[in-house]
Amino acid sequence: MTTIIVPSKYPDIFQDCLTSINKFAPKENKTLVRDGEDIAPPAGWTVIEGIKPFIYSRNVNLGINACADNVLLCNDDVRFNQPGTIEILEHVMDAYPDIGILSPRTLGGVGNVDQARARGIVHYTNQRLAFVCVLIRRAVIEQIGLLDERFVGYGWDDVDFCRRAVNAKWKMACTALTTVKHGHREQTYSFSYLRQSSDIRHREYQARVLLGRSIYQQKWGDCKHENFQ
Repeated sequence: MTTIIVPSKYPDIFQDCLTSINKFAPKENKTLVRDGEDIAPPAGWTVIEGIKPFIYSRNVNLGINACADNVLLCNDDVRFNQPGTIEILEHVMDAYPDIGILSPRTLGGVGNVDQARARGIVHYTNQRLAFVCVLIRRAVIEQIGLLDERFVGYGWDDVDFCRRAVNAKWKMACTALTTVKHGHREQTYSFSYLRQSSDIRHREYQARVLLGRSIYQQKWGDCKHENFQ
């Protein structure tokens, strides 16, 4: 079994994700970790109230702790575009017991080129998987623990988790058997944080990335994204 976990705050960004998941994964367990109350509780979803201030790893961990399944971590700007996405990912993971973290091929912005260009049933990667849309085996979580909540900036929490998984002898992989789209539409740019000037958004983004990188470097002594061992 798999539980889909989506952290989100903005209704218009989440809407396309919600619609696509309800259409193409109607039978799956689905959890929204809600940052604030702007998103109305969707029918058929478990809703967990996130902790303020928003920290990705901390809010996602609330969803992970609330289930006992494999976990599909999914950004709120991801859209499924074909039936059987979860079933395909589960079947690949079942067939390859060495895989601990599995990504569908991802169209749109993604930090690992293998996720964008995956070929075949299994495409192993030695670079961290960006947690845009990834299936994490429950056994991995039980062995290495949750996402590290010390990562209070932007990013690097996924690098850390992948590194711990690889160090525990799990493999990371992508599959081209199913594809998701990543990135929200232009018409969703309607909220105050998106209405700020691009310069302000860029400076804030860079500051948060640098904070995440600093936390990671303090923990590991380097900034490796790949070949962890």
